[in-house]
This record gives sequence, structure tokens and C-alpha cells, in this order.
Amino acid sequence: MFGLFKRRPKQLCDEEYSREFHRLIREVEDQFAIGDTPYEQLVSSMGVIEKEMNHNGGCNWEEKDYIEYLDAIRDHLTAEQSFTPEQLAKIRWSLDEIIACGRELEQQGESGRSATEAVDYLVARVVDWCRMHPRKDDDA
Repeated sequence: MFGLFKRRPKQLCDEEYSREFHRLIREVEDQFAIGDTPYEQLVSSMGVIEKEMNHNGGCNWEEKDYIEYLDAIRDHLTAEQSFTPEQLAKIRWSLDEIIACGRELEQQGESGRSATEAVDYLVARVVDWCRMHPRKDDDA
């Protein structure tokens, strides 16, 4: 019942979201082993997608290798009741855009789409999600 009254975290600028996201990735990756908490699944999955699309330009993209990560992102972010309907729609659009871009890369070797906007949007929402669901000491 009280989950309905969760405060949304203050919006950050793009650079702050990126910086915070990379801090979260380091935090999760520096563990002895990445666990299976929703927090770790979400951060790790988004890290894989962000690295492939924003750093590798999707050159290694094969949908079958990334669908599990996209599904984890979809499951956690779209279930978050604190996101507005507009944010949820853009989350879905972003996931669909990444998939469409990846398919073009896989089938044609290049894509006319730029997944950067979609990836960056999801990075920001992952940071928001993590701020709404901070890790507990026993999660690390």
C-alpha cells in the first residue's frame, strides 16, 4: 500500500546518469561473483547492452546472445510502479529500438538506426530504479 507513495528520485542530467551508472556497474562487477538479486540482474544486464551498443557499436550483436539481458531489463523496469505511463512507454520503445537496430546490424551488417538514445534512456531509468531500490548490506 505504501509503495504507491514512493518518492521518485530527483532527475539527473545525462552526464550524471552516465557517471552514476558506471559507478553501479563497477560496484556490481567488483564483487566476488554477481548474484541473482533484481538489483544485480538489472545493473549487469544493462551493462552488457550498454557496452555492446554504445562502446562496440553493436558489432558483436546476435539477438540470441542478448535477448536474456533485454528481457531482464524489460521485466524489472516495466514492473516498476513509480515510473509514469510516459516513462514506461519510452522504456518499451527503447527496448524495441535496440532490438530493431540489432536486427539490422545482424542481417545487413549496418543499421540506419542509432540505438544511443534508447540505450541512454534505459541507463537513466536503471539508475532511477536502483535509487528507488537501494542495495541492502547483505545483497553485496
